[in-house]
Amino acid sequence: LNKFNTILKNLRKIEKKRQFAIYGGYKYIILYIFTILYGNNINAILDDQKSINLGSVYETIVASELKAHGKKLYYYDNRNKGEVDFLIDDYDSLSVVPIEVKSGKDYTVHSALNNFVNNEDYHIQKGYVVSNERKISQKGKIIYVPIYYTMFF
Repeated sequence: LNKFNTILKNLRKIEKKRQFAIYGGYKYIILYIFTILYGNNINAILDDQKSINLGSVYETIVASELKAHGKKLYYYDNRNKGEVDFLIDDYDSLSVVPIEVKSGKDYTVHSALNNFVNNEDYHIQKGYVVSNERKISQKGKIIYVPIYYTMFF
C-alpha cells in the first residue's frame, strides 16, 4: 500500500505539470490501479460501463502500439485551439497525421482535431479518431477507426 501511495503521489506531480500521459512502462501502473478498483471483474470493461473512464488506458494502448511499430510520438497542445493526443509522421505525403483517442460515446466531438486538420498552414491530408466504436467511417478529412486499427498505422 505504501508503494501504491508513492506512485499516486508521483502521478499527481506529473498531472499538475500538465504532462499527464501514461506511456511505456507506466501501463503496468494503470493495470495495477484498474485491478485495485475493479478486482478481477473484467466484465465492467467488456460491458462498456459508463462509470469507467478508459481514456488514459486507451491512450496508453495506442502509444504502446505506435511505439511498437517504430513511430515517433509527438503531441500538440495550443492554449487557444486545444490538444491533439498524437502526431505521427506520414512520409508518403510529407505531412503529419494527427490521432485523437476517445473512450466515450461522444467520439465525434473533437474540436481541437478539427482545428488542427483545417489549419491550411499545416497541410494535413487526414486525421484519425481512435475509439471503442466498432465501425470505420469518414467525415471530411477525419477517419474514425476502432482502437484495434492502431496496429495498421
